[in-house]
Amino acid sequence: MKKMESSLKPQSFQKLESNAKEQEIKYIIANRTDGFGERMSALLNAMYIAKNSSLIFKFIWQNPPPISII
Repeated sequence: MKKMESSLKPQSFQKLESNAKEQEIKYIIANRTDGFGERMSALLNAMYIAKNSSLIFKFIWQNPPPISII
């Protein structure tokens, strides 16, 4: 029954799933939501760790939450 379910998926999805199973990809991710300086510090640290460990570097840059004035 499982074989029948996989045959219903488009070929492109089947190829992506088989590639993901064959190769495990690891990342170093930097993510901070506070001030610019702390974001830059996290970014540089993650870049250094990724370079020295031969992993892929990624970062997330979200806008900080709005400050409400009461």
